[in-house]
Amino acid sequence: GRTRRPSPASAPSSTHSAKRRSPDDPPVEPSPKRTKTVAAPEEGLRAIGVNANVDPRLLQQANWSEILAGIAALLEFMMRARAKVEDQPPEKTVQAFEDSVAAEPNLATIRSFLRDMAKICRYTPECNVIALILLIRFFAYQPSLKLTDRTWRRYLLTALMISQKYWDDRCLRNIDFTVAWRCALPGQTLELEAVNAMEKFFLTGIGYDLYIQPDKYTACLTEVRSIVGGGSSSKG
Repeated sequence: GRTRRPSPASAPSSTHSAKRRSPDDPPVEPSPKRTKTVAAPEEGLRAIGVNANVDPRLLQQANWSEILAGIAALLEFMMRARAKVEDQPPEKTVQAFEDSVAAEPNLATIRSFLRDMAKICRYTPECNVIALILLIRFFAYQPSLKLTDRTWRRYLLTALMISQKYWDDRCLRNIDFTVAWRCALPGQTLELEAVNAMEKFFLTGIGYDLYIQPDKYTACLTEVRSIVGGGSSSKG
């Protein structure tokens, strides 16, 4: 005949069901509370907020276009001034940063590249200033390297990429910057392997030192704003 299925009353209870306690059972010791791990306090920009000491008028949207122009002008000045310096150490080249297409690093081309990358990647405006500080730091640590008509865009892209990862909550991937490169420079490609190599070389070149003092950031932001005729005292 058929095998009789056990009724629910006779079925074995689930191992997850609560056990009924008897008055004679020993008292249950309360489980120890979990200790919440408190992160160590951050230092530098993230501790106080990147713009904590900045004149609020500098941060108005209309000023960021002028700030990009100031960054472009400062980079152009750096390249021209360094080209005139005598007794420079032997120039070193890094293949990953060598672009197949040369582009004259003047005010218009640098500003256009900064504007296009910001529009495509949509990182926060502060990343531009942080990238400039990191770029200056890199070449201070690596005097045998310099920005040329074939390297400046790749070095600038790398500084922007690292600053975006360092500062923004939503980090872009390296492959996203290869796409941004193609969009900003139609007809040109940048391989992911090259971007990875550029990032590693840049970080190694600054000793992975991404710490930026708040007053240094404020001074840099004020300086690039003043280059194009503005300043902390200017009207928004």
